Amino acid sequence: MFRTILFWFSVGLLCFACGEQSSDISDVADSDVDGDADSDTDTDSDSDSDSDADTDSDADTDTDTDTDSDTDSDTDSDTDTDTDSDTASDTDSDTDADTDSDTDIDTDSLPQQGLTVYYIRHAETMANIKEDVTWEDANIFSPLGETQVADLTQYLVDWGVVPDAVLVSPTWRAQNTISPFLVSAGITGEIWPELTEGCDGEPTGAPLPTELSPNEYLSAPVEADNLAYRSGAVENLYLPATYEEGLFLVKQSRDLLLERYGQSGKVIFVVGHAVAGNCMINLLEGHDMLTDLGVQRWLLNTGIHHLEQNETTSLFEYIDGNINNPVWE
Repeated sequence: MFRTILFWFSVGLLCFACGEQSSDISDVADSDVDGDADSDTDTDSDSDSDSDADTDSDADTDTDTDTDSDTDSDTDSDTDTDTDSDTASDTDSDTDADTDSDTDIDTDSLPQQGLTVYYIRHAETMANIKEDVTWEDANIFSPLGETQVADLTQYLVDWGVVPDAVLVSPTWRAQNTISPFLVSAGITGEIWPELTEGCDGEPTGAPLPTELSPNEYLSAPVEADNLAYRSGAVENLYLPATYEEGLFLVKQSRDLLLERYGQSGKVIFVVGHAVAGNCMINLLEGHDMLTDLGVQRWLLNTGIHHLEQNETTSLFEYIDGNINNPVWE
């Protein structure tokens, strides 16, 4: 009996053990299922996440690449364009401009042809022969002066030298000395105020003025036919009070003469005065007329004095004076 009870108690324990094992197996199975599900889910999630991450990474990479590409493109484009354009434009423009400008003002390339100058003093006036001189005396020819004008006109017509320009002092006596020839030759002379008389006396040691104004009260109108003032010139007389002021005016006229006609091969008549004329001739020869007073020449009324410019040195040589042998007393 006891053995029978022990047998069924053992069977019960065995059944209970089997039930617990089945439950464990079921739990394990459920665990596996859940695990698989979870694993799959996790795997998919991770996969999606990785995929998204990769996609984002790729997108970011592409974006970065595009951005870099744009940046490089813009940088290269701007740099190349600006550098090439500015450099080429500026360099070519400056080079061409400088070259053309230098060519225009290159005087060394111009042919040196010398210049022929004939300096003519005015005819004799009453002021040249009277002791007590008035202003009106300088504006009246003496009887000899009238003869000199007629002789000079005939000489110039017969001589046949046709000047390229006739430059005349603004004084009445200079204008009326050359006017008959101008009318005969059909030429218009040009009045230069700086050709007035000056350089009387000796140098005082004072510096040359840097500018000089004409006398505002002494007008110098055109008083003869076939004459006109140089463009822009004042129509008043200069009255130099010192040697240096007179020399300043002569230098101005000398410089303007050379600027306009130097080494041009032209023939120029200059009509002026004795003292200023002597100063002009010496300046053209190269004397400074301050420390070197040059040669004192006698310019007769209506006398013609011939000078030629050297093609190499640009200085003038005095060829001959009073070549027309004017009558004088």
